[in-house]
Formats: sequence, structure tokens, C-alpha cells
Amino acid sequence: MSPGGQIDRLHNMDFSLLVVEGTIRRAQASCYQVHHLPESVILQRVAEISMWVPILFCDTRLMARDVTLAYLKKAKEMIDE
Repeated sequence: MSPGGQIDRLHNMDFSLLVVEGTIRRAQASCYQVHHLPESVILQRVAEISMWVPILFCDTRLMARDVTLAYLKKAKEMIDE
């Protein structure tokens, strides 16, 4: 079963990537602090989503920007071929 919504839209594109600004540890801590859910919930959701769309966690905004630009350049090269 697909995850639905925006993930379905990304999955149906020729090129897609989900770039997360931050670490998986920070996401886990936030999930626990805000929603009082176990840290394992984030790992499970990341695993589920990654079956449909590649996910990259980037420690900083600069890293997220750079990886996104590199991905877009590569996708453009592949389209232009």
C-alpha cells in the first residue's frame, strides 16, 4: 500500500528525492518531545517512505542545498541525453 499524498506525487515523477534538513537523531528527539512517541516511529516511517522515494538526511542547510543542486544538475543531464 502506498503512503499517499505528497509521497505518491513524488513517486510518480521521473526524478524525485526527499531532502531532510537535519539528522535522523534530531527528528527522533523532536518526535519524542513534541508527540511523546517512541524514537522507533521515525525509523519505521523513514523505512516505509524510502520504499517509494529516496530520502537524504543533511546535517545543515548548506549541505541540503548542495545535495539538492547536485541532484537537479544530474537529473537535467539525464533528461538532456
